[in-house]
Parts: sequence; structure tokens; C-alpha cells
Amino acid sequence: MPLIKGSRETGTTARTLRRHRDGKVSKPGEVSLGRHDSVFSAEVEAQLVEHIMLMETALVRLTTTDVRKLA
Repeated sequence: MPLIKGSRETGTTARTLRRHRDGKVSKPGEVSLGRHDSVFSAEVEAQLVEHIMLMETALVRLTTTDVRKLA
């Protein structure tokens, strides 16, 4: 199947399908944000996000430095 047709059917870009076809994706289905590993577990990260969102609803603006200190 051509990449363009496959991208239309699956809703992904042709470039993404090409990377998967050529074997350039080491772990399909796993999302990583760069070359570094996560420091926190998913549970701790979810708690941190929840706390940051709570602070946001209380109209407390957090800078990136504040978020790093919280972490």
C-alpha cells in the first residue's frame, strides 16, 4: 500500500509511517520526549500535575523555576 493512501486511512502522517516501515522506531507504541529517561513514576508525575493545576485554578502563576522547585 502506498504511504499516502495508508496515511489517509490511518490518520497519521506519511513521514511517521515511513519511519516505522524503515525500522527507525525502536519501540513502537511507546512515547518518549527526547533522549532522557523519566525521573518520576507516572503516579508521582500525575500528582505533580494535579498540584500545579490546583495552583493555577487558585490564580497562582507558577514560573518554570517554581515548577522545578516543586519537583
